[in-house]
Amino acid sequence: MTTPIDTLYDEHRTLERMLAALEGMVASIDRGTRIPLETLASVLDFIETFIDGVHHRKEEAHLFPLLEARGLSPAGGPTAVMRAEHARGRELVQEMKAALAELEADPEGEYERFAEAARAFIDLARAHIEKEDEVLFRLAEERLDEATLESLGLGFEEVVSRIGHEAYDRYEKEAEALENVWAE
Repeated sequence: MTTPIDTLYDEHRTLERMLAALEGMVASIDRGTRIPLETLASVLDFIETFIDGVHHRKEEAHLFPLLEARGLSPAGGPTAVMRAEHARGRELVQEMKAALAELEADPEGEYERFAEAARAFIDLARAHIEKEDEVLFRLAEERLDEATLESLGLGFEEVVSRIGHEAYDRYEKEAEALENVWAE
């Protein structure tokens, strides 16, 4: 049986595909390639909608409170660290969006500001995924019983319904497609 925690692991694999694509784009930028702005915009849409709007919402609104109710400190424990990293990721996305807006205003402009924020986001996201996969999700698997996992699954379903299952599936396919084109 697939659990809600399995779904979070799976979403991490999808995010890793997008990170590989973004890393390939940054390497291309470093070699002087001008990435189509609509491609960069689609990466940011993926991060904001699929990762922050779905994955992080599942964690922050549903998983973290359950773990905190079972003894993890909301002030200094793993969930506090994860929330802080989510917030830093949002800041880096805003930096990438600002850089993209500059490029849209001046298509001949430099991509370095975007690439710098993207590199920082990639590093943050990879370290974050490792912490969740190796620590937080394992704690969840140990501390949440079957009934709680069932309730968590209902909460996760509510989150996905905000964007719709078709959109959710489309984002997964988009990550794979961009990885196939851009990952090195």
